[in-house]
Amino acid sequence: MADNKDEMSAKELFGGGMSIRLPSQWRDVSDIRQVPDHQEVYQNIESSTTELDNAGGSGCCFVIDLLDRIDTLGDDDAAVFYFKDLAEANDAIHIPEMVGSNDDHDGDENHRLLLGHTLVTEVGASEEGDWIRQLGTVCKACCCNGWQHTLPGERTTPNASNEEDRVWVRVELCVIRLKNVETDVLVTLSTPSPNGPDTGTEATAVLSPLFLSIVSTLEVKDWGLFG
Repeated sequence: MADNKDEMSAKELFGGGMSIRLPSQWRDVSDIRQVPDHQEVYQNIESSTTELDNAGGSGCCFVIDLLDRIDTLGDDDAAVFYFKDLAEANDAIHIPEMVGSNDDHDGDENHRLLLGHTLVTEVGASEEGDWIRQLGTVCKACCCNGWQHTLPGERTTPNASNEEDRVWVRVELCVIRLKNVETDVLVTLSTPSPNGPDTGTEATAVLSPLFLSIVSTLEVKDWGLFG
């Protein structure tokens, strides 16, 4: 279920080609700025991305990208590949080898990209226990969560001198690999946190109920969307 008092409502994506259920108060970012045709972006409107009230949803940003499938990218590596690609696009600085536990990075403040959990499952079979049941095709869902240390908002020039402006963002990611239409559907939920990473076992071992509940409702309405 959605966090706190949020109610979920159906949203059409990509001109009705897909649909998903999101918290009702999340706004369609395309109403206020241009969004690429291959992307849908929604944002929590209860607070801005710079108001880091808590790690539970304030200023969170939800994005779906339709990307050309990379045939040479294996399912076991897909989530980590896109997580790192997103970090580089967001100018997450001092990117080291990604780590999965507190013991791995030993509290080193220079680590700016922390990977907590990866999971690959088969979905779309419309069977009990299948957590994404309405896709209309059987495929792999490759998921991970982690933390990125980056500048808030849009940037045109990375500036390492703005270190004091950087914020920690918890990123939950799922790549739905639609091999039948040569498309990777990349779903991400980014949530700013004022306190930085919690690399305890409970924090890094699971995807949030909100993210799972949202992704589970993803549905392809018109396969013509993919050409």
